[in-house]
Amino acid sequence: MDAIYGHEHHASEKSNHGTYLAAALAGAILFVVGAFSLLVVLEWFGRLPPPPIANNICIDEKLSFMRDRSFGSPNVLIAGSSVAWRSIDGEAMVSAAKHLQPLNGGFCGLQVNQAAFVGDWLVDRFASIRTVVFVVSPFDFEGCSTSPMAAFDLAAADEYVFGRASKWSFYMRNFDPGSMVRNVLRVGSMRKPGHFYSLVFTKFGDGPVDALSSERTLMYGPLRRLDGTCFSALASMADRLASESKAIMVVGVPLHPKWKELYDHDGTIRARLREGIVKAIEPSGGKYWDGDAESSTSSEEFLDAIHLRWPATKTLSKKLAESIGPSLLNEAAAHPGSR
Repeated sequence: MDAIYGHEHHASEKSNHGTYLAAALAGAILFVVGAFSLLVVLEWFGRLPPPPIANNICIDEKLSFMRDRSFGSPNVLIAGSSVAWRSIDGEAMVSAAKHLQPLNGGFCGLQVNQAAFVGDWLVDRFASIRTVVFVVSPFDFEGCSTSPMAAFDLAAADEYVFGRASKWSFYMRNFDPGSMVRNVLRVGSMRKPGHFYSLVFTKFGDGPVDALSSERTLMYGPLRRLDGTCFSALASMADRLASESKAIMVVGVPLHPKWKELYDHDGTIRARLREGIVKAIEPSGGKYWDGDAESSTSSEEFLDAIHLRWPATKTLSKKLAESIGPSLLNEAAAHPGSR
């Protein structure tokens, strides 16, 4: 009898185990179907955030924009952080210098080492690029030694932007419920012009924003330090470009007059920044263009201490374009070696 009951007990366990597996599988399927249905509904209502490649809505929206647009054969890459993205007007550059075909590869919130990482990636993907215009503010040089160089998963970005892989799989790979909820609640307004954190792009990849300076404070206080790791990252990129007969021009953005008065009244920070940049790029044939010295920008033309309102970017971009003559696009050929 014990053998019979033991057999029945074993059979019961197998049955329960099978039921559990079936229920778990059904639950997983329902979850995937439910999650996918939710994503489709959000997309229908214009509330679907971009796939979380970096899990940063600003960076991920730029990657989505790049995926959906053909840039042809750009010969100038605008690289850098949000000052590159927000403060350069590709249309104004082209109107001032017809030989330029810019691609704005600026992403928000990057330190110089991270912007160089993104710049290297885009130079690899666009063989037509002859010159990199690396746009910087002093604050981009603060924390390279404590910031991971990889701004996002390069393999995933390649697969998504250039490999045209299905976007749905990326939502499942990097699913973060908290981030998803936050982004669903705000992405709709951010995709409209006029929002200070607008995720609207021009055909060149620029991120125009206009707002009265009275609506914002300087936002940026004193500079904590200039991190040597940032200058090393810049030097490495300049070396790499020179070895491929490409040029680099580093552009310092204009700074709010009030910020200079409060935190750099004697110009020491600007002088140290200029010196560090020139030392990093000059051996590779790079040039420095001081947008702050070249511009007479008033307080009313700023969004905060370092970002320009969109109308002011046109003047800056035209002056910059005039400095990138046809010769600069091929000038690196005269500096084929590195340091």
